[in-house]
Amino acid sequence: MKLRTSQQGYTLVELILTIAILALIGALGVNLFLAVLNNRAKVMAQIEVQQNAHSAMERIVYEIRRAYDTEATTDFDTNLATTPGATLDLDMTDAGRDPTTFEVNSGVIQITQGAGSTVYLTSNDVTVTDLTIEDRSTGNGRSNNLRVNLTVESVLTGLNAPEPTTIITAVELRYP
Repeated sequence: MKLRTSQQGYTLVELILTIAILALIGALGVNLFLAVLNNRAKVMAQIEVQQNAHSAMERIVYEIRRAYDTEATTDFDTNLATTPGATLDLDMTDAGRDPTTFEVNSGVIQITQGAGSTVYLTSNDVTVTDLTIEDRSTGNGRSNNLRVNLTVESVLTGLNAPEPTTIITAVELRYP
């Protein structure tokens, strides 16, 4: 009689090795997936910071260019984000927009034009940490130039917090 030598199935060692390899591949896949999600959150927060900074700066520049002067109440060389009550006040030719006032309350840039209501220029997803206006005008009156420094940060903290965005520009007031 002939003995059968072929065996069907897997040994215990083969099963344990297969399970260990599959568990390792699964753990690596989960870690990769979590890393992609964390990176996505950070990128989305960075986009939010940059969009808020750029749109707020565009509006500030737009209004400065349409102003014919600054009000005496403007707080030059002062960080509007850290100094309560500090404002940029612009004299406008349009009575409905005069004065145009920029201020920072609770990390959000606000604009008020004339007797109109306050409009928020940045969202609650970001915090304005610096809005400084410097008067770079010449003494002879030929140039009425302002330097605007704006820094915006995300409200996120920890590993997902993106870098702050700082924009610095110079703007000339245009006379009517």
